[in-house]
Amino acid sequence: MEYTQETSGWKDDFYRKYRLNTVPEHLLIIGSFLIEANHKSDSSTLRSRLDLQRIENILNQAWCVVNSKNAKQLIESLLSLPSVHNFKDIAETVLVQKKSHPQHPVASTLLGEQAKLYHFIDDKCESRFFDCGYSFNEPAYHRITNIASWDIERVGLIIRYAFTIGWLTEEEAVNYLKKAYAVAELNYSNWCQYFIGYLKGRALLFDNSVEESSNYILVLNDILQQPEIYFHHYPLTQKN
Repeated sequence: MEYTQETSGWKDDFYRKYRLNTVPEHLLIIGSFLIEANHKSDSSTLRSRLDLQRIENILNQAWCVVNSKNAKQLIESLLSLPSVHNFKDIAETVLVQKKSHPQHPVASTLLGEQAKLYHFIDDKCESRFFDCGYSFNEPAYHRITNIASWDIERVGLIIRYAFTIGWLTEEEAVNYLKKAYAVAELNYSNWCQYFIGYLKGRALLFDNSVEESSNYILVLNDILQQPEIYFHHYPLTQKN
């Protein structure tokens, strides 16, 4: 995993060819964590660098999205934050009370009393958070109990991929990103909280092993140290 400089990497010929002046850079932060995990240097534009067939396979196999209508339905569903509402009891037990949950043993190990996720993040990213002006410690970590970014990040990925293969128009993609960004503003005070919220949501509802979770922490470590990535330049200001 290695990024390169503006002249030859993240903002390269692909960026110059497909950059859209109608897309404000700050909107491209939404989904950037997942996008970068799938393909390095992929979040500088609305259009993905992935092969079109690979994108279609991802949408078909991972999401059961096979056309424009499916994509829009999924985006609109995720914008309502179903994970926050449908798994409120589990989040309350594991994230707030720090207790084990019988139906989610991996999440209980990662997020509950043992707090393994915190120790992984602290080991790999603590200095990176400091460089970004965010004081990362265990009390601050435990205060983040909102997993909205688990849904928001996935919205950002679906938007980018659906646009790239022609299932969303540019206008539709930008409008959806604006809605997703507004949801992020309502739920988080800064991008570091947002990224940790995503990792907690992933560990709570999706990851099946410690290794799966740690892989995404390594991705976070990568993007936190790349100053050209947009979230470094556009602070997230919470709107109440």
